[in-house]
Amino acid sequence: MVKFSELDVCKRFVNKDKNKIIVYIENLYRKDSELNNIQNLSERKRAACEKAKLNPKDTEVLSIMDLQHEEVNKLIFAFLSTFQNSNSYHKLMSDQQLFWDIQKILMSPAGVDDEDELMSKYKKRGELSKTSDELLIRINRLYSEIFTEEETQDMAHTIVRQMMRPEERVRNKEQNKENV
Repeated sequence: MVKFSELDVCKRFVNKDKNKIIVYIENLYRKDSELNNIQNLSERKRAACEKAKLNPKDTEVLSIMDLQHEEVNKLIFAFLSTFQNSNSYHKLMSDQQLFWDIQKILMSPAGVDDEDELMSKYKKRGELSKTSDELLIRINRLYSEIFTEEETQDMAHTIVRQMMRPEERVRNKEQNKENV
């Protein structure tokens, strides 16, 4: 199987930290990443930076974490669409990012003194807050669907393997190696 770093989009990507950024993307967006245990997206991004040996306080790294770096965004999209093979997982990643983008807006100062403008801004923020609530419900549902389904499948595979005779296990393992 082709590695992510071997894709054309990665080969065309030029950056002094190219390999670190690729590791960051793989750790952050891989469906079976241990970092998926961290539900807070900001914390998960910082942990991915740490694993990739990127400084999360660096201006360019911050732009990558905030999805403000177009070239890296192309890499992220390529990784999700090529290697994750799950629309639900892709949707989960997008919804989480949208949720945190909305939170940034909701937590920022209103920045206006005019009462009418202020009320208008609060009304829009109320709508964003409702969208945020809907996103949170969807994120939690997707998390349950994606990761509970995998755990159930893993458990079923383990039970089936335990029911097999030792020679069947060896044969099955050899067949799996041939299929890879």
